[in-house]
Amino acid sequence: MKALFTAVAVLVLASAAFTQQPAPIVNVGLNYTFARTDLAAPGGGNEHLAGINAAVRVNSWASGRVDYLRFTGGSPDAQVALFGIEARRGLAGILPESDVFKPAAFQVFAVAQGGFARTAVTGAKPDNDFAYSIGGGLDFTETRTDGLVTIRVFEVRYLRANLFDGGRFFKNNALVATGIQFRF
Repeated sequence: MKALFTAVAVLVLASAAFTQQPAPIVNVGLNYTFARTDLAAPGGGNEHLAGINAAVRVNSWASGRVDYLRFTGGSPDAQVALFGIEARRGLAGILPESDVFKPAAFQVFAVAQGGFARTAVTGAKPDNDFAYSIGGGLDFTETRTDGLVTIRVFEVRYLRANLFDGGRFFKNNALVATGIQFRF
């Protein structure tokens, strides 16, 4: 009887604790990204990427995030899929508020991800390799849509992936993105 009472009490307390947590939110983003590829080499180039990302909030500050990037400007077809964590925090209470700048309207975020890169050159076997990315950015959340739409002001990331080189070595890529985020 004592064990049953303890089990019921734990379930009641756990359910009360879970109802206090914010409901999960899914963010889906569409991004345009400019990339400076192969930062270490003098022959590095500029690429344009189309991207989509999705994040599922697991608590008040962390989300699981998935990104898909497609390089659209190079001769080989290159795609990158990344999986990782996104941490975010509002600027309210960190920066002073003024008539011009409202910190509560912005959120900063950091991203760390790992995944894979896939390149395909016409007439050659596709190449798959490991990729990883770290970075962060700023979102504008006060878009008069009750938080359903936010604007990704900027996102800056470092991407290390084996792209456009036939599998010889990894390349360092700087990414700068902007876009729109939809929240469900």
